[in-house]
Amino acid sequence: MKIKIQTLVRLQNAEIDIHRVEKALAVAPKRFDELTVERQRLADAVQAAEAHLAELNKRYRELEGEARQQQDRAAKRGARLHEVKTNKEYQATLKEIDDIKAIVSGVEDEMLTLLDTIEAAKRNLETKKQDVADRSQVLADEAAAVEQAMAEDRKRLEALRQEREEIAGRVDPELMPIYLKARVQQPDQRAVAGVVNGVCQGCHMNIPPQLYNELQRQDDLKICPLCQRIIYWQNET
Repeated sequence: MKIKIQTLVRLQNAEIDIHRVEKALAVAPKRFDELTVERQRLADAVQAAEAHLAELNKRYRELEGEARQQQDRAAKRGARLHEVKTNKEYQATLKEIDDIKAIVSGVEDEMLTLLDTIEAAKRNLETKKQDVADRSQVLADEAAAVEQAMAEDRKRLEALRQEREEIAGRVDPELMPIYLKARVQQPDQRAVAGVVNGVCQGCHMNIPPQLYNELQRQDDLKICPLCQRIIYWQNET
């Protein structure tokens, strides 16, 4: 019986390893997707900063055009001063020229303010690009590591499944149904548990002393009366 139980323990260990690898393979794609999303978010942040800078430059060019247009208007009005016939017309033209100059001054003030904003936007863009470059490399390295781990886990899973089938083929046919029944009854899917110093390592409860004494003889299949797992004497020495 000792050999038969040992085979069940090996089978259970193989299944535990399979579950662990399957769980890792289930989580890995999610992490890979998270890395992809973060990399895209970083790229979008740079793109948004570039678009903002482009809008500022566009506005600056518009202001330049407006300033030139107003300066041309002022020049034309100035050229008309010697053509006016009356003092009233002369004063009105001068006022119009002053008004135009005030507009130009306001546009130029806005252009100066905008230049400061553009310079700040350029610095912000360069900082973002550097941050993105640094972070993107970290993310790319992690994504490559995740891909490599997934490939290795797939190979490991295939080997474990083959090992599990090989061990299952050596399990006593009479014990397999008992093992499968005990496994589905457990939340952790562990059907076999050792007993140390009279304590079941599955439910961590004391088994009856008489059962513990019988268990140490290792001549018959025993079930924990509390958790219904297959139990075996785990030699404390």
